[in-house]
This record gives sequence, structure tokens and C-alpha cells, in this order.
Amino acid sequence: MKLLTSLAVTAALALPTFAQAKTTELIYNIYLPPQNPARKAAVEDFAERVAKESGGSVKISIPSMSLAPSDEQYSMLLDGVADIAWLPTDDMPQVVTYTGIADLPGNAPTAESASVATWETYNKFFAEHDEYKGVKVLWIHALGGRQLMGLKKPVDGADAIQGLKVWTPNGPLTDIVEGLDGVPIHMNFAGLFEIVSKNAVDALVASPGAAFGSRTHTYVNHMSSYEGGLGSVSFAVAISGQAWSGLDADQQAAILRASEGMSRHTGAATDGLERFATMKMPDLKVIPTSDALNAALDPILQDITDGWIKDAADKGLADPKAALEFYRSVLDREMASK
Repeated sequence: MKLLTSLAVTAALALPTFAQAKTTELIYNIYLPPQNPARKAAVEDFAERVAKESGGSVKISIPSMSLAPSDEQYSMLLDGVADIAWLPTDDMPQVVTYTGIADLPGNAPTAESASVATWETYNKFFAEHDEYKGVKVLWIHALGGRQLMGLKKPVDGADAIQGLKVWTPNGPLTDIVEGLDGVPIHMNFAGLFEIVSKNAVDALVASPGAAFGSRTHTYVNHMSSYEGGLGSVSFAVAISGQAWSGLDADQQAAILRASEGMSRHTGAATDGLERFATMKMPDLKVIPTSDALNAALDPILQDITDGWIKDAADKGLADPKAALEFYRSVLDREMASK
């Protein structure tokens, strides 16, 4: 009888602990369409990893539509609207300088190599400076190199862009268009199809994957390919400081384990999209940038690289050139392994 009573008391004491155990839900905002391979890799695959690593104690919830425009992801995290998000480097020039290393000319021969190089360089040189105030960076990845894509005619020559309206991301890629006397047109990626289909632009600074993802690939007929890309667009995947501090030590460790290798995984998925998109564009004429265009580009691209070195030094990075040298050594290692 005493044994039964003891067992009953023990069970009763255990019940509240079991009942109080709750799953922590984190909202992961994303503005990419569901069919985008990078979304599958960086959001859906990550959510599965988190569930597995945390034993189900952390659940990633993905809204059916973006909770904020792409250029407001950082403020959205700080305001507590979402817990995890992609933070585009080119939309955060007042906040982020160092990780713009991936966006420099020639630094993104593939998305995977650029992503791995950026993340390793971040951890070796940048993390201690805590540029991303108020959030914890889980990983960083980058797109493959952006190129000049002509909609109506080739854009390959010293004066090929002069006077043309060119859609381009923010940041250094805008400087290239302006340096070639083009007219940069800024529009969120979601609105790219509309301006292309209405003949509001003449060219894109993009890639086959970007053209396919925006449904503008049928309008593109020519691509001038600069080795390593004219630049790229990088992203930090981050969790808000408030959400991070609300997790216990085991949950934090689980999320960090789930984040391991995500830079490479996301970059590889992006490269897969580029290969698929290129197959879907059989009439696309791809040629290396001409000597005339390279001659016009060289001083512009050098100014962009020199500008990043100066800005990084002014912000407090001890040796930006060493960081750039390390980044490119990782690129060489990654490309040699393929």
C-alpha cells in the first residue's frame, strides 16, 4: 500500500512538469516565393534541422506572406514583428560595411564559394565587431556574380550602357551602372517583372537565376559575363536579440547546430537554380565581357574595392586588405575543389 501511495505521489509531482513543457515558436520571415530553391534550403530545410536538433522544443513558423518589404527586414526584427529573417547587405549601408566584402567585383564566381568565403571571413575578422546590433547572426550567404543582361540589345562595349535604364540592386552595383553613364533603376525584386514587361528598363544587372526567378527570362537575350561577377548580393540570416535571449541554453545550442553548414547549403541551392535557369534560356547568348567594356569597367571596379577597404578601415577593421586576401584564398580553395 505504501509503495502504491509513493508511486502515486511521484506521478502526481511529475505531471505539472510535463504539462508545463512548451514548444517555443519562432517566426521566420521570408520574402522569396515558395518555389525558390534558396527559400527551400535556407528556410524550410533549416526549420526541419531546428526541430530535429531541439527535439521539437523549438518550432519554426513561416508566414504565408512577407511581414515587411525586403529593405525593412532588419527594422522588422528589431521591432519584434518576426524572430528570424534574411538581412540583405545592400539594403543596410548605414549598418553593415564588413560583410559587403562578398559584394565586391570578382568575389562571387559561384554562390557556394562566395557564401563559404563570406562566412569564414566573418568569423575570422568581422564577428568581434558586432556590426549587426540587436540581432545574432546565424550564418551568411551570397548570390553568384551579377552580370550585365540585355533585354533589347547586347550591352557590351565602352559606351554600351550610356543612357540605358538598367535595373540593379542597391550598393556597389549601382555605382557600376552610374560609372558607365547608365541610369540605375531600383525596384524590389517582386516588382521586377512589371517594369521589364512594360519596357520600363533596357537591361538588368542580374543572373539567369534572378531572371528566371522574376519571370523575366523570356525577355533577356544577351549576357556579358565578367569573371567572378561584377558584384553580388549577400545576406545575413539572423535572429533578434530578444528572441535569442528568450531561449534556454539547450535551445540556443540546438539552433547553432542547425545553422552549421547552412552557408554552403544555401549557396549550393542557389547555384542549382542558376544551372536550371540557364537550361530554360536556350537562346541566351553568353559571352565574356569585351576588352572595350573591361577597359571602361576596370577603374570603376577598382574604386569600389578601394572604397570598401577605406570604409572598413574607417569603421575600425584593423587590416581590411588581410581580410580581403583571406576571403579570396577561401574562394580559390573552394573553386579548386570543384
